[in-house]
Amino acid sequence: MGLSTFLIGCLPSSAQIGALAPILLVTLRLIQGIAVGGEWGGAVLMAVEHAPKKSRGFFGGAASLGSGAGVLLAYGAFALLNNLDDEAFLTWGWRLPFLFSVVVVGVGLYVRLRVEESPVFESEQHSSEATEKPPIPLIEVFRERPGKVLLGIGTVSGTFMSQAIVSTFLISYAATHYGLHRSTLLTLLNVSLVIMIFTIPFFSFISDKVGRRQIFIPAAVGYAVFAFVMFPMVGSGSPLIILATFIIGMAILNSAATGTSATLLSELFPTKFRYTGAGVAYQFAGLIGGGIGPLLASIFVAPGGIGPIGVSIMLAAFCTLSAICAYRIGDNRTVDLSDA
Repeated sequence: MGLSTFLIGCLPSSAQIGALAPILLVTLRLIQGIAVGGEWGGAVLMAVEHAPKKSRGFFGGAASLGSGAGVLLAYGAFALLNNLDDEAFLTWGWRLPFLFSVVVVGVGLYVRLRVEESPVFESEQHSSEATEKPPIPLIEVFRERPGKVLLGIGTVSGTFMSQAIVSTFLISYAATHYGLHRSTLLTLLNVSLVIMIFTIPFFSFISDKVGRRQIFIPAAVGYAVFAFVMFPMVGSGSPLIILATFIIGMAILNSAATGTSATLLSELFPTKFRYTGAGVAYQFAGLIGGGIGPLLASIFVAPGGIGPIGVSIMLAAFCTLSAICAYRIGDNRTVDLSDA
């Protein structure tokens, strides 16, 4: 993940190597995504499986907190380059955050190599039932727990899509169709991301008291309703209303969803399938919500499309699906992970 990020900053321009430049960019971005997909499950499981039973939600929210803080750090890094003129930024300025990311990766690698396996996993490894490891866990989890994998994908897809639309597509659409300054939109989004650093731990903590579903389902339903008002709110052009849009969409609804979804997925699978099951469910949801969702949204708002209402209907449908799937999962916060 770190190597592909660093190499993006080293890429020759299309003026130098032609069509190979965007091909290499997409390839490195794909490697980034695959690497994140493999590491997300491990990061979440390390947090959840090391946590006391009564604090699993709070510990599980750490991975989502890191993701939100990472987005804020990325926007902040590029904000520091705002004083560069367009020529300098396009020539070399945009490369700096990618190149300096090697420092962050170095710190992460240092920590990652020193993390011990969780007691839950160690117990599984030493049990008599773990004498034979599944040859291909991906195949095994789909063969033995297909329903749970599908439930996990359905649970996270809608909220994943909403987060992607609010944090990226909505900004692009507002700048293009409403004539709003992108820098203003990013600044207001950054304010909501700062608030999100506090709201994610809050919702994660509350989920240990009342249950994951009691936090996640209202967030999913809230997103389904919010989908029909976020475009008019941003289109108002009022900085206060736009800020309210990002606070509702990111600092409240997204925080409630992402702050509980990691633990929700982790508690869905037994130890021998937990890494694979949770990781696969999350990444397929990311493919649907973060990939197909914005692609369809772009088609809806293109000339001849049905416009923003199509995006709103799509988000409402997927978030409703997320709420239904989360309800079907049940309440697993009191389950012993060793017995899951």
